[in-house]
Amino acid sequence: MTLLVTLKVTNADVYSFDFTALDVAVDYRGKTLGHVSSDGGHVTAFGSSFLEAETELDGVTVFADVIHLIHDLAKGSVEFDTVTETNGKLGVFFFRFPLKAKIACGIMVDTVNQTISHQSCRPV
Repeated sequence: MTLLVTLKVTNADVYSFDFTALDVAVDYRGKTLGHVSSDGGHVTAFGSSFLEAETELDGVTVFADVIHLIHDLAKGSVEFDTVTETNGKLGVFFFRFPLKAKIACGIMVDTVNQTISHQSCRPV
């Protein structure tokens, strides 16, 4: 299954970031649901960018975990794990430095108002 999604990339630092590739693996209860990928973009210092991305849900074996999913939906929150990999260039003043990053996040989604209620990230 393929979905088109809009990602919001926020930069809270003093440098700009030009990325050439972005890949996010999405897991639910230890099973990979799929990947979100994008060709690239630009995020200014202290800024945000929106980018269109395609989501490939190739591991839709969630149906085996449908009881867990129904329980999570009933309590109003679903937890996902993600691993994000990106390549690009970090901009500090007039200088550009190559950057390759990999970050793992635990994300709690509030299913009532469809927002992220909690997020915890760390470098991998």
